[in-house]
Amino acid sequence: MASPGHTPGHLAYQGPGFLLVGDAMTTRNGQIHALPRILAWDAAKAQDTAADIQSHWHGWLLPAHGEPLFVA
Repeated sequence: MASPGHTPGHLAYQGPGFLLVGDAMTTRNGQIHALPRILAWDAAKAQDTAADIQSHWHGWLLPAHGEPLFVA
């Protein structure tokens, strides 16, 4: 699925019960965070991607940076 923000064509990959988001966002202290502005090609799109995934995804979220997070 498209997850723009870090790069224009960034993708997240969905499997059974998990979403591999790579560099689309980070997790810290049990929460989802958009990328810091300095790492985002488009900070507004990165924020939108993080918010969209947080509100619509249920299952394991696997970021490249941060701990795996189960989103209920």
